[in-house]
Amino acid sequence: MTKNVSVQDSSAAAALQTFTGGKGDVLLDYESDALAAQKAGEAIQLVYPKQTLLIETPIAVTAKSKHAQQAKAFVNWQWSTDGQTIWAQKGYRPVLKSVATQFASKFPTPPDLFTIDYLGGWSKVKDEFFAPSTGSITKIEQAAGVPTAS
Repeated sequence: MTKNVSVQDSSAAAALQTFTGGKGDVLLDYESDALAAQKAGEAIQLVYPKQTLLIETPIAVTAKSKHAQQAKAFVNWQWSTDGQTIWAQKGYRPVLKSVATQFASKFPTPPDLFTIDYLGGWSKVKDEFFAPSTGSITKIEQAAGVPTAS
Protein backbone atom coordinates (compact mmCIF):
# COMPACT_ATOMS: atom_id res chain seq x y z
CA MET A 1 0.00 0.00 0.00
CA THR A 2 2.90 2.38 0.69
CA LYS A 3 5.45 1.13 -1.86
CA ASN A 4 5.25 4.36 -3.89
CA VAL A 5 5.65 6.69 -0.90
CA SER A 6 9.23 7.95 -1.04
CA VAL A 7 9.04 10.10 2.11
CA GLN A 8 6.74 10.04 5.13
CA ASP A 9 7.13 13.54 6.59
CA SER A 10 5.81 14.37 10.05
CA SER A 11 3.54 17.23 8.96
CA ALA A 12 1.85 18.79 5.95
CA ALA A 13 4.27 21.73 6.10
CA ALA A 14 7.29 19.41 6.04
CA ALA A 15 5.77 17.39 3.18
CA LEU A 16 5.20 20.54 1.15
CA GLN A 17 8.81 21.60 1.71
CA THR A 18 10.03 18.16 0.60
CA PHE A 19 7.78 18.27 -2.47
CA THR A 20 8.74 21.79 -3.57
CA GLY A 21 12.36 20.76 -3.01
CA GLY A 22 11.94 18.30 -5.87
CA LYS A 23 11.11 14.99 -4.20
CA GLY A 24 7.92 13.31 -5.34
CA ASP A 25 5.46 13.54 -8.21
CA VAL A 26 2.22 14.28 -6.33
CA LEU A 27 1.41 15.79 -2.95
CA LEU A 28 -1.93 15.61 -1.21
CA ASP A 29 -2.04 18.75 0.93
CA TYR A 30 -4.24 21.50 2.29
CA GLU A 31 -5.61 24.10 -0.12
CA SER A 32 -4.14 26.91 1.99
CA ASP A 33 -0.65 25.35 1.79
CA ALA A 34 -0.86 25.01 -1.99
CA LEU A 35 -2.05 28.61 -2.40
CA ALA A 36 0.76 29.85 -0.15
CA ALA A 37 3.31 27.87 -2.17
CA GLN A 38 2.01 29.35 -5.41
CA LYS A 39 2.09 32.85 -3.90
CA ALA A 40 5.71 32.21 -2.88
CA GLY A 41 6.54 31.43 -6.52
CA GLU A 42 6.66 27.64 -6.34
CA ALA A 43 5.92 26.01 -9.71
CA ILE A 44 3.11 23.73 -8.59
CA GLN A 45 -0.18 22.87 -10.25
CA LEU A 46 -3.16 22.96 -7.90
CA VAL A 47 -5.74 20.31 -8.84
CA TYR A 48 -9.15 20.14 -7.19
CA PRO A 49 -10.65 16.65 -7.13
CA LYS A 50 -14.34 16.29 -7.97
CA GLN A 51 -14.98 14.87 -4.50
CA THR A 52 -13.18 16.36 -1.53
CA LEU A 53 -13.60 17.14 2.14
CA LEU A 54 -14.17 20.73 3.21
CA ILE A 55 -11.59 21.41 5.92
CA GLU A 56 -13.39 23.37 8.61
CA THR A 57 -10.64 25.04 10.61
CA PRO A 58 -11.80 25.38 14.21
CA ILE A 59 -11.13 28.28 16.53
CA ALA A 60 -11.79 28.29 20.26
CA VAL A 61 -10.96 29.98 23.52
CA THR A 62 -9.34 27.69 26.07
CA ALA A 63 -11.08 27.25 29.42
CA LYS A 64 -7.96 28.41 31.27
CA SER A 65 -7.29 31.49 29.13
CA LYS A 66 -5.75 34.34 31.12
CA HIS A 67 -7.21 36.76 28.60
CA ALA A 68 -10.61 35.19 27.93
CA GLN A 69 -12.36 38.46 27.10
CA GLN A 70 -9.76 39.43 24.50
CA ALA A 71 -9.68 35.90 23.12
CA LYS A 72 -13.47 35.85 22.74
CA ALA A 73 -13.31 39.23 20.99
CA PHE A 74 -10.72 37.82 18.58
CA VAL A 75 -12.89 34.76 17.85
CA ASN A 76 -15.89 37.01 17.19
CA TRP A 77 -13.79 39.21 14.91
CA GLN A 78 -12.64 36.14 12.95
CA TRP A 79 -16.28 35.44 12.07
CA SER A 80 -16.85 39.05 10.95
CA THR A 81 -16.70 40.24 7.35
CA ASP A 82 -13.37 41.95 8.00
CA GLY A 83 -11.90 38.88 9.67
CA GLN A 84 -13.08 36.51 6.96
CA THR A 85 -11.77 38.84 4.25
CA ILE A 86 -8.28 38.77 5.74
CA TRP A 87 -8.63 35.00 6.21
CA ALA A 88 -9.39 34.66 2.46
CA GLN A 89 -6.58 37.02 1.46
CA LYS A 90 -4.16 34.77 3.38
CA GLY A 91 -5.30 31.68 1.47
CA TYR A 92 -7.96 30.19 3.73
CA ARG A 93 -11.40 29.43 2.34
CA PRO A 94 -13.88 31.89 3.94
CA VAL A 95 -17.08 30.55 5.47
CA LEU A 96 -19.23 33.67 5.32
CA LYS A 97 -21.21 33.50 2.07
CA SER A 98 -20.83 37.23 1.42
CA VAL A 99 -17.03 36.95 1.63
CA ALA A 100 -16.90 33.60 -0.18
CA THR A 101 -18.74 35.17 -3.12
CA GLN A 102 -16.07 37.88 -3.39
CA PHE A 103 -13.32 35.25 -3.51
CA ALA A 104 -15.11 32.64 -5.66
CA SER A 105 -12.43 32.69 -8.36
CA LYS A 106 -9.70 32.01 -5.79
CA PHE A 107 -11.63 29.18 -4.13
CA PRO A 108 -13.48 27.14 -6.76
CA THR A 109 -16.12 24.79 -5.38
CA PRO A 110 -15.62 21.16 -6.42
CA PRO A 111 -18.85 19.43 -7.53
CA ASP A 112 -18.91 17.09 -4.52
CA LEU A 113 -17.55 19.18 -1.65
CA PHE A 114 -18.64 17.52 1.59
CA THR A 115 -18.11 17.93 5.34
CA ILE A 116 -17.07 15.45 8.00
CA ASP A 117 -20.77 14.87 8.72
CA TYR A 118 -21.04 12.99 5.40
CA LEU A 119 -18.56 10.46 6.81
CA GLY A 120 -20.49 10.06 10.07
CA GLY A 121 -18.95 12.85 12.13
CA TRP A 122 -15.66 13.17 14.00
CA SER A 123 -16.37 10.43 16.56
CA LYS A 124 -16.95 7.80 13.88
CA VAL A 125 -14.03 8.99 11.73
CA LYS A 126 -11.70 9.06 14.74
CA ASP A 127 -12.55 5.47 15.65
CA GLU A 128 -12.67 4.05 12.13
CA PHE A 129 -9.54 5.71 10.78
CA PHE A 130 -7.34 6.74 13.71
CA ALA A 131 -8.00 4.34 16.61
CA PRO A 132 -4.57 3.37 18.03
CA SER A 133 -4.81 -0.36 17.24
CA THR A 134 -7.66 -0.77 14.75
CA GLY A 135 -7.83 2.43 12.68
CA SER A 136 -7.32 2.00 8.94
CA ILE A 137 -4.96 5.00 8.68
CA THR A 138 -3.10 3.79 11.77
CA LYS A 139 -2.55 0.40 10.09
CA ILE A 140 -1.29 2.06 6.89
CA GLU A 141 1.13 4.21 8.90
CA GLN A 142 2.36 1.19 10.86
CA ALA A 143 2.87 -0.78 7.64
CA ALA A 144 4.99 2.11 6.35
CA GLY A 145 7.11 1.94 9.50
CA VAL A 146 5.77 5.17 10.96
CA PRO A 147 5.51 5.15 14.77
CA THR A 148 1.92 5.53 15.98
CA ALA A 149 0.48 6.10 19.44
CA SER A 150 -0.85 2.99 21.12
